[in-house]
Amino acid sequence: MVDWVLLDTPTPGAPNGGDSWSLPVFQRGDSNADCSVDITDGVYTLNALFSGGRQPPCLDAADTNDDGVLNVTDSVALSPGGLKLAIGTVLIF
Repeated sequence: MVDWVLLDTPTPGAPNGGDSWSLPVFQRGDSNADCSVDITDGVYTLNALFSGGRQPPCLDAADTNDDGVLNVTDSVALSPGGLKLAIGTVLIF
């Protein structure tokens, strides 16, 4: 499902709002397509990769590090302080 955004004039790099229609803004790292990049995007990607969860709506957005491959490094890239994985491993950067 596409959420349409109303724009009054083109505003690259600025918040949307106004009176003309456009597609939602692409945001790298927004794996779950909620228009926010946070730890839930990393969890969404891990769930899709390892637990049979839904695939991200936009695979390019989910490819956080933009290396052309959706894998665990995309989730790790979203958590600069480290990521506690389900197996108990802690990755620190």
